[in-house]
Amino acid sequence: RIAYTIVYEANGGHGEMRPQAMLYGKEEPLFANAYERPYGTFRGWALAPDAQSVQYVDGEWVKDLSGVHGAEVHLYALWDIPAYPLHFAVEDASKGFGFLSATAEGQEVSSGTMLPKGTEVRLEATPESGYIVATWSGADAVPSDARVVAISLMEETTVKVSFRPIQHAVHFAVVGGENGRLSATVDGHSISDGTLVNEGATVEFKAEPNAGFVVDSWNGVSASTVEIKSAQLVVKSESTVTVSFKRAPAALGVESSLLSQVEAFPNPFAERLEVVNALNLYRARLLTVEGRTVLTLHNEGSSVLQLNTKGLPSGVYFLRCEDARGGVRILRVVKQ
Repeated sequence: RIAYTIVYEANGGHGEMRPQAMLYGKEEPLFANAYERPYGTFRGWALAPDAQSVQYVDGEWVKDLSGVHGAEVHLYALWDIPAYPLHFAVEDASKGFGFLSATAEGQEVSSGTMLPKGTEVRLEATPESGYIVATWSGADAVPSDARVVAISLMEETTVKVSFRPIQHAVHFAVVGGENGRLSATVDGHSISDGTLVNEGATVEFKAEPNAGFVVDSWNGVSASTVEIKSAQLVVKSESTVTVSFKRAPAALGVESSLLSQVEAFPNPFAERLEVVNALNLYRARLLTVEGRTVLTLHNEGSSVLQLNTKGLPSGVYFLRCEDARGGVRILRVVKQ
């Protein structure tokens, strides 16, 4: 006689059912379903795992499911499972701070997808450069800065994530005596010592020496960014910037309002140094840091003066500019 076997497949359920031996031409009842599925109700059996309709109900009497001796007939459990929509989004998504994706059982899903109750969903937040995760909503007991969240979908659910800029504290101060002040701005806005500043932002520092003093040194900024009274810092981590002042060589005299626009170019210089906006300049002297005069030039009413610096050794110098009233403007210059 022709014998075949019915194999019962859980199809998403769990438990155990032994195969059922059948003889061709003989009618027998199907084994009672012994599988279970969380949140699912057993509907019956079908010949395909993705069948939409039941072909055999539980315990139904059947015969001749196969006419091939030794064949296996696979019956797949069909389940009724409630489905709920999963919604997810980025707060202020139009600002482009990052994006949020979701996968269910290893497959990426879009917001609004209907998923069976109990589906394990993995949501991953991906911030843009310079940003981190700030907060989550719609997911329980999640660290605020977590990038990955796992939930079990038990009802209609909406999950949102927000991002914020990475920020670092910027500290700044005058050291070595109160001989001037140091201020800082970001995008034109003043900040105070210890302010949190967005990563990648540029902080502009301005040193203002008291009368008779000049900038001595900066710390915490790259030397290539240092000018006589200003410096820049691109924020990458918590940072501290300090400036110190020292008494200017031959600094006797009052700061000149007539010479406020006088500048020296190029700086650093090599074989020559130009003094521009010099119409009100009476005399210019180039001094070493020790206060020794190495060049002197009197102005005869020109707006631009040139100093031949070819023979000077490399180092830091001070250009002392004087007007006819005795007012002084001192510029720090560097010989390459």
